[in-house]
Formats: sequence, structure tokens, C-alpha cells
Amino acid sequence: MRLLRTQPGISIAEVLDNTGFDLLVADEIAENPAPTEEVLRVEPYSRAYFDLLESIPELRRYAREFPQVEIQGESMRISLQEGGLTSLSRQELERARRRFISGDGEAR
Repeated sequence: MRLLRTQPGISIAEVLDNTGFDLLVADEIAENPAPTEEVLRVEPYSRAYFDLLESIPELRRYAREFPQVEIQGESMRISLQEGGLTSLSRQELERARRRFISGDGEAR
């Protein structure tokens, strides 16, 4: 596994000190953007969960690995967690996809 990016305010040394295995470090390390305020919370394995995975296929690899996870997109975080929404309208799904992928929540 290779370290390519760090979270804002986290040094490479902190990442290496807190990883339980050897980690390769890329020659150039980028910093992830700071988390956004907007969070869409969705109940795992609900209708909203499956609709969201269909609408935003990039989420599938995270959902496969972690039953509960929070993923930072361009302008929205998506949190798969107990107690989240169990259904989303088509409009809500489309807006979430736009905000997650491109950061643009406005209809065109």
C-alpha cells in the first residue's frame, strides 16, 4: 500500500506512526481537501443505500469493505450509518450525485 494523500493537518510522520504495517510513501504527497459541512446520512442496506450505490457507483468499493463509512466527495460527504435516511427521491439522488461527483448541486 502506498500513501498518496494526507488529511488536512496530519503529517506523513503521524500517518506512518499510526499505521500497523509498512507503508510506501509517494514522492509527492497531496493533501485532501478539508471536509465539507454537508453530510448525507443513509441507513446501510436500506432502499436509499441501494439507490445511492446505483446512482454513484464510486461508492460501491467503500460500501463493500465497510458496513459503516463516511466518504468525502467534492462538495458533500456521504455517511453510511445506522439511523440514516431509508429513502431518497429521484431529485435527492440526482442532487447527491452532482454534489458528490462535481460539487455542483444546481440543476442544469
